[in-house]
Amino acid sequence: MRRLIITLACALGLTGCAQPPGWTPLSTEALHPVALAANGDRVLVAGSAADTPEVREVVGSQLGQPFNLKANEPYAETAELVAIALVEDSITAIGTDIGGAHANPRLTVWDGSLTTGKLTNRPQGFFTFGGHDAGPLLGTAVLDGQPVIVGTRTISAGTRAVLYTRNRNSWSAPAASPAALTSNADRVLGFTAFAVSSASLVIVGDELGLTNGLTQRPTLWVGGPAGDWRQLPLAIPADLSGAGLSRATSVACAADGQCWVAGWVRGHPVVWEVQLHPGGQPQAGLRVVLPGEPPDGADPLALIALVDGRPVVATNSATGGVHIGCATGWRQLPSPGRITALAATTRALYAISGDGLWLLDSPGC
Repeated sequence: MRRLIITLACALGLTGCAQPPGWTPLSTEALHPVALAANGDRVLVAGSAADTPEVREVVGSQLGQPFNLKANEPYAETAELVAIALVEDSITAIGTDIGGAHANPRLTVWDGSLTTGKLTNRPQGFFTFGGHDAGPLLGTAVLDGQPVIVGTRTISAGTRAVLYTRNRNSWSAPAASPAALTSNADRVLGFTAFAVSSASLVIVGDELGLTNGLTQRPTLWVGGPAGDWRQLPLAIPADLSGAGLSRATSVACAADGQCWVAGWVRGHPVVWEVQLHPGGQPQAGLRVVLPGEPPDGADPLALIALVDGRPVVATNSATGGVHIGCATGWRQLPSPGRITALAATTRALYAISGDGLWLLDSPGC
């Protein structure tokens, strides 16, 4: 059974189905877009078309020709690409399909080149990403020149974060994770998203404390495959009241170590500024509560990207709010609806909403 495509309203919170001001819809033809990757001014969109994986480059306001994808295993032939990374000429991607006796996700990995427009599937052993302790993969990136996949595994105490690394065409992960990334009897960890800043990997999520009742707090971790990880709890405003989860759901970082984290806390969208220090503890800075109510019956995922160094947050509130951080404060932008993927170049913002791909050119202050 392939994915279930849920058709969303074309403009959540807006009247009718008019095009939101400032946003330009891009024709995706037969492509169902799922994931975005940006590097410099180059943007890739990945997903599936006619039950096969597909990758295209965004060229201006149009999509280029489909990349040449070579599948080397049955589930790769019918996969939908759900994560993609682009660094200079290098592309890595993750695909998934549903199959087998237990209808579990069947994960496939791909790599290729922007110059050649080709991606090749690299078959892995079943237990590389599968097995009784298998958890979801958050995505793929290039860290210090080497590709990595960030995922999770389950243990008796909860979840541990896992960094898969590649040796030639084979992916593997250590049997245990650093203590900072591992749940234990006192706390259960959740991991939702990550970003790269220089040679550091930044993961965000939450920590659920178990010792003095249940206390959930948004959390950030900084480290790398070598295993030296530091944890930073993200402060919750003392006067913030309401119901709902308290977790970070997205992070974006610049090469100089300035990161911005977005999440939801007690029914409110929140943004944190964090400064990384090589070899030292990350330091929390500005904290902002943005306007917006959570949508009915859903736990929203706020997304964040950097446009020309400025943070842009899609809160995915009930009215689909998008906000940009300016020197004078935060400015609200139009929204195309509930956004499931967000990527930025130096001059433009790209978003996937429902089955559509949208462009917001030069969002500024």
